[in-house]
Amino acid sequence: MITKADIVLAVVLLVLGLCSPFFLRTAQGEASRVIITVDGEQLGSFDLSENRTVAVVESGGEGSGKAMLKVLAKGEDPGEDVLNLIVIEGGAARVVQASCGGQDCVKMGSISRSGEVIACLPHKMLISITGDGESPDVIIK
Repeated sequence: MITKADIVLAVVLLVLGLCSPFFLRTAQGEASRVIITVDGEQLGSFDLSENRTVAVVESGGEGSGKAMLKVLAKGEDPGEDVLNLIVIEGGAARVVQASCGGQDCVKMGSISRSGEVIACLPHKMLISITGDGESPDVIIK
């Protein structure tokens, strides 16, 4: 038998369920920084509002396993030793070129909200979006 309490509980749960996307979206905060991490080491942090192109390149020659960032001037050729080419523009970041076979990081598209991540597993690279005063929740080594 259904009581008035059951109906009230169902209505409350329905309202909470419909409102939860709003609460989750506002809890993410304002995105402001792009953090680039390779092999557990943070290589760079960039303002999401400034347009730029960043290349993750091998330092110490091919196969060294070490990476560094190279901020490119507009129209500059990144060179041949590029592992990943990252474009930050219009308040979003995306990988436009990768030297790995699967191209999964390129297919992931753009990220723009705090907490979103692009991962390139072959290069052990993470690109994450954080808000003011935040740091990435996880760093994979």
